[in-house]
Amino acid sequence: MKIINKKLISVYESDIVDGKFINKTVTEVGDDCFYNMPSLRAVSLPKVTAIGSRNFRHNAALTSVSVPLLAQCGDGNFSHNAALTSVSVPLLAQCGDGNFSDNAALTSV
Repeated sequence: MKIINKKLISVYESDIVDGKFINKTVTEVGDDCFYNMPSLRAVSLPKVTAIGSRNFRHNAALTSVSVPLLAQCGDGNFSHNAALTSVSVPLLAQCGDGNFSDNAALTSV
């Protein structure tokens, strides 16, 4: 993974442990992270308040994403995840276009 000034810039399949990606230090996620990662099942980013665009997309095994402090996100996030059932973003106040689309199993946001 690549982090610059507490901003997550990139994530690699090798950063996933037992299907989970957890980072308790980053406060922001850039663009195009968590894309097409076959082993990714869950993501927890407890200190992130903002994410860019096109994150958390096309992950066949991803079932949950928790970003409890997220206040704003760009476009095209949380989409095209066949197994995704839950996204926890209780403080989300501003969100771009095309988020949360094409998730057949999604039951809770």
